[in-house]
Amino acid sequence: MMLFLTAGVVIITTLIGTLISAELSESAH
Repeated sequence: MMLFLTAGVVIITTLIGTLISAELSESAH
């Protein structure tokens, strides 16, 4: 159970990080 929770948190964090990076690069242009 703990593994699934950890994997979920990692995936969500990665997705959020990707969205933030995309928005930052967009506003940079």
